[in-house]
Amino acid sequence: MIEAKLYATFRVMADGNKTVEIDELEGGSTVGAVLEELVVRFPDLREGFFDDEGAIRSYVAVMVNGRDIRHLGGVDSVIDDGATLDIFPPVAGGDIFPPVAGGDIFPPVAGGDIFPPVAGGAIGL
Repeated sequence: MIEAKLYATFRVMADGNKTVEIDELEGGSTVGAVLEELVVRFPDLREGFFDDEGAIRSYVAVMVNGRDIRHLGGVDSVIDDGATLDIFPPVAGGDIFPPVAGGDIFPPVAGGDIFPPVAGGAIGL
């Protein structure tokens, strides 16, 4: 059995499944065969995984036991029984600090100081 782990939007496309177990596939298990099996089970994944020519989208990261398939044999990489396949969608955006009223990165602090002064004039960090 191969354990396929889906992350972020791929999990949503797979009806909320974070892990999908795939038995040994006929003809041997390769990365490409496992991805196709996932698409058979969850058709919405096709658009997320593959471009119009059927190649894995360049921004999709596929790992076999923690190793990127781009450094193995690509979609032809053989996956042994008991292996884990991690499939990550593109990750981008997001703010460390959400915007606040007035457009400041940091919310206003009483007195106007992010680090208020302490006795003796030193910043107590």
